[in-house]
Amino acid sequence: AAGVGFTLRIRHPEGMDRLSVHATDDVSALRAQIAQVRGIEPVARARLYRDISCTEEIDDDDGVIGAQGVGLAHGDMIHMRVKPPASAPKASKAKRAGAPTGGAEGKRPKASQRSGGDYLREGKTAHDIAIAFLLPDEHSKGEAAYSQMSAAARCDAVEHRRAELKVSKRGQKSILAVSYTGNRKSFEERTPCYSREEIIAIIGAIISRQTTSSRRAASSGTHLLNAAEIARRSPPLFWSVYHLISDGGSFDQALEELVSAARGQPEPPVTPCSSS
Repeated sequence: AAGVGFTLRIRHPEGMDRLSVHATDDVSALRAQIAQVRGIEPVARARLYRDISCTEEIDDDDGVIGAQGVGLAHGDMIHMRVKPPASAPKASKAKRAGAPTGGAEGKRPKASQRSGGDYLREGKTAHDIAIAFLLPDEHSKGEAAYSQMSAAARCDAVEHRRAELKVSKRGQKSILAVSYTGNRKSFEERTPCYSREEIIAIIGAIISRQTTSSRRAASSGTHLLNAAEIARRSPPLFWSVYHLISDGGSFDQALEELVSAARGQPEPPVTPCSSS
């Protein structure tokens, strides 16, 4: 319930702390409490994350830390990294010469705050990616709530065409840089860019692992292959499918075609993907 106290675990490079917090505390208050305990100045250097790899950041605009906001509960663990202190800026030539500073021209625009992360290591083969896709959830309640929230934001961005994708090459790999706005929040993510053939191989491996030869007639093995589940379980697969969509096409139609193509293939080989 709102206002009820509970214990939150904070993992950081020097170990772990346990803090007494309240569900109605907002993220900025939690950050300040952690910074005070750890002696971090300024407070903004304390960066908070949901996952151990520190890719899913908890922002001040996420609201309260309890069920009405971030979704943290008693016993949950979050992770902290401390941003290195900024070095003192060197005086510009104009300033050293005594030139006036300030005014609109003298201010840098404040960078927009975005959530998101990198999802570049999903697996080396279609078989590996399918295994990761089908793993049961092992998140805490807070992490699970954030995972659902992020997936909903991805789906909202795709539905309303508010996602911008750029493809770049890194060696033999294709990487997608995704900027999107979903549910009134901005995100930036980087994922592998799977080709159509790779997507079909991954979907085929997922279907194969969901069904055995004795059950295939009774079960389609595709109940997790929908936009919401793919957005939650595999952002790389989600954005790679979206990348294939031509103007005017829908995600669901593209996914249905890919699933049909995968089901029409024999047992998929364990083929390497571009993320290897």
